[in-house]
Amino acid sequence: MTKGKGLWTKNKGLTHHLLAALILCTPWIQCSPGGTETRRAQIDAKIDTTGVLKVGIRQNALPLGQRQDGQWMGYCADIAHALAEELSRDRTNPIQVLFITSTTQRRYSLVANGTVDIECGPNTINPETETTYGVSFSVPFFVTATQILTRPEVPASASAPIPLLSPEPVEGPKGPSLPVPLGVIKDTTNEADLSQIYPRSQIDNTFPDYEQGINAVLGSQISGFASDGILLVGTARRLNLLPDRDYILTTPKTTSGSPFCASYAMILPGGAENSRWRNTVNSFLANNREAKTIWRRWFSRLDPSIQVLSAACQ
Repeated sequence: MTKGKGLWTKNKGLTHHLLAALILCTPWIQCSPGGTETRRAQIDAKIDTTGVLKVGIRQNALPLGQRQDGQWMGYCADIAHALAEELSRDRTNPIQVLFITSTTQRRYSLVANGTVDIECGPNTINPETETTYGVSFSVPFFVTATQILTRPEVPASASAPIPLLSPEPVEGPKGPSLPVPLGVIKDTTNEADLSQIYPRSQIDNTFPDYEQGINAVLGSQISGFASDGILLVGTARRLNLLPDRDYILTTPKTTSGSPFCASYAMILPGGAENSRWRNTVNSFLANNREAKTIWRRWFSRLDPSIQVLSAACQ
């Protein structure tokens, strides 16, 4: 998840983008380019000229993105092809999709410098990120929350499931002590969420991806690994792990008792000169029939615990 500053910030951004989705391209509001002659051309005009839609995508983040045997799969791959098909209407030659591997560290720069036209992945809506990197988030397409994966046999003193579920407000040194640190990916909202519960000394943010973090848990190198629940489940399935037998998930809560929720969105270029492209993508995500079919294909049959978590964050 993109680094943020708490549930209020995320929900505030979500409200902003949901409202934007409701007013897109209505009969009484025109979807215009916005702005006059600018240094950067409209993205949709460039796509129409080149015939190529460049999409940033993660290669280890099922059900969003995965590269296997040279083929891309997941929600992001399917939605990119559907968007290209929609953009190909009234064209003799269809728009081709060019996938470019994205990472947690590179995702914003790939969009900001024009390497990709859109980035699809576990990107948490955060207005501060838009300002910092000069990008914009699309309307949200999924809601999840931070969870912690541990081994089932790990005693409560190591994984600390009870304090995680109901952390006590503390003054001075934060949270319960862990004999082995919790793992997390650096510069994510998951890291920021854990920092509200545990001292920094008990958080290991050296893990580059979900698979290495989960394997470190299985190898008892760390007591647990924190990430978005949907990504933990997707990675566990790829590793042929079964819930309860191989791992359990714990949902950390804020002092008010709510999960650390986050809303996923596409990353799009910022600036008034790219407003028409943003309107195109947002309208497609919110209204296109095939886009809705793809969403159901990848998200309607999730692990029941993930469905419950998503419902709690709505």
